Amino acid sequence: MKTFFLALLWLTAACTANEEPGSSPAQPAPPVPATSDAGTKTADAGSTLSANEAADSGAPDAGAHPVSAADGGATAAAVNDAGSVSLATDAGSSAVDCAAAFFADLEPHMGNLVVIQGEADSEWTNFEALSSSTGPVTPDEIRGLSPEVGDTIIAEISPEDWNTYLDWQVENSLDPQAAQITLDAVEAVFDDHLTDIIFVHFGEDWEDVEHYFFRVGRSACGEVLGLWTLVIWT
Repeated sequence: MKTFFLALLWLTAACTANEEPGSSPAQPAPPVPATSDAGTKTADAGSTLSANEAADSGAPDAGAHPVSAADGGATAAAVNDAGSVSLATDAGSSAVDCAAAFFADLEPHMGNLVVIQGEADSEWTNFEALSSSTGPVTPDEIRGLSPEVGDTIIAEISPEDWNTYLDWQVENSLDPQAAQITLDAVEAVFDDHLTDIIFVHFGEDWEDVEHYFFRVGRSACGEVLGLWTLVIWT
């Protein structure tokens, strides 16, 4: 019996000698990070992805923010359905060109528009001038905008518009019906684009050799637009 207890004490001492001083029991292995179906690493709660990991996973950078109108002033970047970037500008940044629109609508009719008969060939010429005046166009305003018209030339406003000078030309043209259609079309363009339309004859005293005729009105852009011609009468 004594021999049995001595053997047991010897085995206990041998086991104690094999352990290193200060060692602690073995710790469980850390859990393996979970993965998504696509194999992308998912961060543990409270952890922060590195910059490279964020880029790989599609997460925005810490300082990134959406582009807005405030970032670019009046112009902001917008992404369309195709993913390309386009520029959007303020609604008021593109002004309407009243003169260009008016003369573009006139142009198809000008080749067939009858002219006032004179002793030399005359033709209608586009008239365009920016004016600070408002309301009805006056002969004095036209004088100030047209260097061709002198201060001494008498002006007459035709109450019958330009029909006084063009009716005879229409009736005696090669195709009176077509000539009248053209005249009506030109008048319609004036009405569509201009207000305060006036027809003025400079040289009313009939002693002048050079006679200037203006059919003009005021555009929404503040311009005086229309047609004018020089007719020689002696």
